Amino acid sequence: MSYTKFCSEVEKWLDANNLPTSGTAYDSEEVTKARLDAWEFGSENIFKEWVSDERYKELISCVHSGYSDEFLNPLGKHFQNTNQFENMKYLYERELKHKIRMMLASMKDAKEYDGKIDVEFILNIDTDAYETAIYSNYKKNRSYSGSIAVWRKKALDIINTLLKYFPTMDAPAEYVALMEDLQNKVYDISIKPKDLKSIK
Repeated sequence: MSYTKFCSEVEKWLDANNLPTSGTAYDSEEVTKARLDAWEFGSENIFKEWVSDERYKELISCVHSGYSDEFLNPLGKHFQNTNQFENMKYLYERELKHKIRMMLASMKDAKEYDGKIDVEFILNIDTDAYETAIYSNYKKNRSYSGSIAVWRKKALDIINTLLKYFPTMDAPAEYVALMEDLQNKVYDISIKPKDLKSIK
């Protein structure tokens, strides 16, 4: 598994630089923070090494595993700068499809349990506040409208990033048009399951 390899290389890098690689539940806040900061620093260095060595498939696999979301946009930016459209597409499409699927599932639940989808209400939801409330008390604060809003924002973030990158890349016009169509349908919550057939 690529992520396991990545973590192993981070640990070797930390050892080589006399930085902490592990801790205990009894560590002080300062010690714990130092360890987490070291891991972040080591991860950034190994990420740069893998990019330099063009280990793109492994990096994309790390992102797709769900453990390395922080590398999504930095890797995407590298693909933009080096005009690697196919790798850009492979990196982002799976993430986009997952988020739209989650949005569609929430839409289905809203129709089933709430009887309707209140588009105007959803468009005005503060998604950051909603997610904070969910973490504090999932059962009490969970709502299907809130879930739709959160997954809608996550999907739009990816689409908007791609559309921002495309003008400086050799992106096919039909693919740009596809993303613009998805952007409109996700934005006004008119997206349908059949719309996912156009992306892998």
